[in-house]
Parts: sequence; structure tokens; C-alpha cells
Amino acid sequence: ARLAAAQARAYLRADELPAAKAAADEALAIHLGSHEAWLAQAEIARREGDATATIGAYDAAIALKPADARAWHGRGSAWGERDYLDRARADLDHALALDAKGLGYRGEQATVATQAEDWPAAESAYRQALADNPSDYVALTGLGLLQLKRGETQSALDSFLKAGVMEPRYARAHVYTGVAYYQLGDVAQALGEMRRAQELDEKDPLPHFLMAMIET
Repeated sequence: ARLAAAQARAYLRADELPAAKAAADEALAIHLGSHEAWLAQAEIARREGDATATIGAYDAAIALKPADARAWHGRGSAWGERDYLDRARADLDHALALDAKGLGYRGEQATVATQAEDWPAAESAYRQALADNPSDYVALTGLGLLQLKRGETQSALDSFLKAGVMEPRYARAHVYTGVAYYQLGDVAQALGEMRRAQELDEKDPLPHFLMAMIET
């Protein structure tokens, strides 16, 4: 089951969603109680934009192995995307308690604090995340969002571009890069970044919404 789940993640990374789903379903068919299989199911559901299935799969993974930080982090990130910020912060805090060095964990925590407009907590978490790992693209993207909210648009763009170099397939960085370009008056670059974000995460409505605003 673990091998089938790993295969599902590999297919997902290669944007072969039908093959990823087939491998993840095979993992569950082999062993319904496989923690790795439920993690793979959650990642696929999240890519598909199915929030209910995403949360349900992470719930199953947490029930099977509550001491594994990955499911707590994933569920916290999913809650954050839906703007359930209190739930997101609780899950991300728990993930960090289990694995203080988890890649992207502190950056995600800081991003949710930014969404909640808790600036001191957000800035402190970003500084800690980047001190621990300067290549944490989640933290860099979140730092850029904080800078955007503060009106520091050029600094925000620099943060987003660095994040994009570190992980070119991170759709969120491209969305906010587009916003920064638009605020700086470069409409062509802004639209280009939105199109790239659409390619990377076709289920996310935000790039489409922002493109409509830019075109208007």
C-alpha cells in the first residue's frame, strides 16, 4: 500500500491526475487502514478542489496515526485555504509541536496569521521559518503576502520571485506575483502569472477571478 501511495504522489507531481487517482485507490484496496494511502487521497482531492474529500481523508490519516505531523499540516493548510483560520491555526500549531522542523510548516502557520491580520505573529513566524530554512518557498510567499498587505509592493514582488525560483510549480506564488505586477502597473506580466497559476492548479478559482478584475 505504501508503494502504491508513493506511486500516486509521483503521478500527481507529474500532473497525471487519472493515474494518480488509480494508484491511490489501489493503495486503499490493498489496505484500507494505510496512513500513506489516505495522505495520497487527501493530496489528490485537494488538487481536484474537493474540500470535503480533502478534510475527510486527512481526518482518516490523523485517526490512523495521530503522531504523524504531515496530516495535521495538510489539514491545517486546507482549512486555511477555506478561510477557517482558527481551525487552520490549531492544526498547524499541532503539526509544529510534532515536528518543529517540518518543511513549510512554519511558513504555512505564518501565512494563516497573515490572513488573520495578526502581523506580529506572522512576522515572527516568517523570520523563524527563513532562519531555519532560507529556501522555504511557502514562507517566502507568505512574507510577500504580508508585504503586499503593508503596501511594500516591490519588496513583495522580490519575495514572490524568489519563491518561484525555489519551487516553480507552487501556484500560490504565481497568483501573488501577478497581483504584485499588476499593482506595479505591468499588466502583461500580471496576466502571464495568472495563466501560469491556472495551469498549475486548474481547480483554483482565484486566478480566474483576479484575471477578470485585471481585464476590467
